Amino acid sequence: MTVTDTRPEQTTGDDQPRVQGSAPPGLPETVFTTSDHRRLGRYYVVASLVFVLVSVVIGVLLEIELSAKGIQIVGKDWDRLFALHATAGAVLFLPGLWIGIATAIVPLQVGAGRLAFPRLGALAFWTYAGAGSLLLGSYAVGTPRGTGILSTSPVDLVPRAGHATLLWAVALLLVTAAIVLAAANLLVTVLKLRVDGLTFGRLPAFSWSILAVCGATLLAGPLFIAGMILVFMDQRYGGGVLVGPAGANLWQHLVWLYGRPDGYLVVVPCLGALTDMVVTHGRRPLVDSTAAKGLIFAAAVLSFAILTADGTITTSALLPTPSILSVAVAVPVGLLALLWLASIRPQELRFHVSLLYLVGFALLLVAAGANAIIAPSQHLPGGTTASEWTVGQIHAVLFAAPTLALFGAVYHWSPRIFGRALNQMLGVLQWLLLLVGFGATAAAQWLAGYDGAPWHVANYAQAKANHFYNYAKLATAGGVLVALGLLVFVANAGLAWWTGSRGPQDVNPYDAGTLEWAGDLIPDVRSDTPVADLQGAK
Repeated sequence: MTVTDTRPEQTTGDDQPRVQGSAPPGLPETVFTTSDHRRLGRYYVVASLVFVLVSVVIGVLLEIELSAKGIQIVGKDWDRLFALHATAGAVLFLPGLWIGIATAIVPLQVGAGRLAFPRLGALAFWTYAGAGSLLLGSYAVGTPRGTGILSTSPVDLVPRAGHATLLWAVALLLVTAAIVLAAANLLVTVLKLRVDGLTFGRLPAFSWSILAVCGATLLAGPLFIAGMILVFMDQRYGGGVLVGPAGANLWQHLVWLYGRPDGYLVVVPCLGALTDMVVTHGRRPLVDSTAAKGLIFAAAVLSFAILTADGTITTSALLPTPSILSVAVAVPVGLLALLWLASIRPQELRFHVSLLYLVGFALLLVAAGANAIIAPSQHLPGGTTASEWTVGQIHAVLFAAPTLALFGAVYHWSPRIFGRALNQMLGVLQWLLLLVGFGATAAAQWLAGYDGAPWHVANYAQAKANHFYNYAKLATAGGVLVALGLLVFVANAGLAWWTGSRGPQDVNPYDAGTLEWAGDLIPDVRSDTPVADLQGAK
């Protein structure tokens, strides 16, 4: 046994590692001054949960409005609340959750014990949390023009836009800037703070996926920032850049949610996390770890294929995969799933609740894939007249499946994030609620679309089809189950967080081999599993 290094941390009395100098000189380390990566990771998880709860509750209210004649809950605010529902889920929740997991875990996986730039990490979080709150506030103070980033065409140009529209644009710009800062910090952490011997070939799959997605985010994020600057200039000063065919093309690639790479990059950290979960709980290495990392990198690269599409994709019914190149992202995902299956031996597999989330992730993507094959034969409408089918497909592919994968990652790494493993029975309950809830919502929207129900409508009165209300009732029930699942997680995480600071921590409950499970002492890295090597040498 050889131990060559100690993590560059200072351990406090409550068993929470603290980066030396994390608080400015002369100030005690508090919630607002800390730059400890594990605490910041927890803060991201909490903030993202707040944002997604807002999104889900609004989504349920919108479905209730559609579930019967004469129900008036949101009334004329339907468009505004729909835009808020989608923006909070896609822009605030999913990026915040994967950044939070990465902030807590990646420094441990590379043997650093801290972020490359601790105070930049703190700045990124508080910018994200503050700007996210401003984004929610923009919908509270008024109605931002149009449906924002969900619209396939630029918002109407007016001489002086209202405060809500300007606040919305600034808030989205700041949220994206925070994500870019966090991505740059994580990228440098992986590139520069790896311990000796931890080559790129030996990086855990999650750290490799973070390397890929952060590099891609640094390329894609500034595009959206540029788009929001153009929106602000047009709306505030009447610049006219986003006007006419050229302006519509810029809007498609810089602002529209489904025309930008960052809308599709959320799947990449999911792939890395799920791969590490398979290796840890399968208690076997992948049959080809190099191929797995190559597939993860390919998924990040192929996310940029959406930039090659012309304006015809804005009328496609097959969002969020409207072109052959965008469908190609599914290829590395499918091949990686085959690698997982080839690497698992049932007799060696150790059950953990995180594996159920992997199964849920796969089931939702398979269901979405089957519907994508069926949909062309049904001649579904696209563009502004698209059917409810498109909403179901977007929910399943870009929200539900990544959400299950990321919650699985939280359960897997909860001993290192919260100081205690999350309760597995509560985890199973949450999984059931989320899977059934997401499945019911997507199924209702798929069936409604096949039946001709339009999307983005405040009521079905003009459709003159009373049976559409039944689909909305099923979707409402699914949304309620999702909300209950999120509340179960809040209770579970709160319990783990509270008990985690009141007793000794089990650093390596899975007998795993990667460095996040090493504790304070870092072994010589001579393979993919240095902790397992150290235990075998004892």
